[in-house]
Amino acid sequence: MQRKSHYSSCRLKTSLLLFIFTWSRLRRDFFYVREQIRAIENRYRAELEKWKLESVVEIWTDSVNRSHSTPKGRIAEQMAPVLPGFLFNLPIPALLEQW
Repeated sequence: MQRKSHYSSCRLKTSLLLFIFTWSRLRRDFFYVREQIRAIENRYRAELEKWKLESVVEIWTDSVNRSHSTPKGRIAEQMAPVLPGFLFNLPIPALLEQW
């Protein structure tokens, strides 16, 4: 009986040591991967901020140009039927009713 108990005790100790070793490796690997992810995130955040600073004038100019395009397009839509090169002849009073 004592042999069984000793064998079980050794097996339990071995299993426990293996578990502790595996757990410590997993924990170490987890922290290593977490630090790598943080480093990558920080690098790309810095690149994004750099891009924002470099592109702010271009983005602003594009925004202003787009906001000016809308009224110009509406004016062109209203003026096109009045111009002589317009292919469809609509009566002028019908055009003025839109205003």
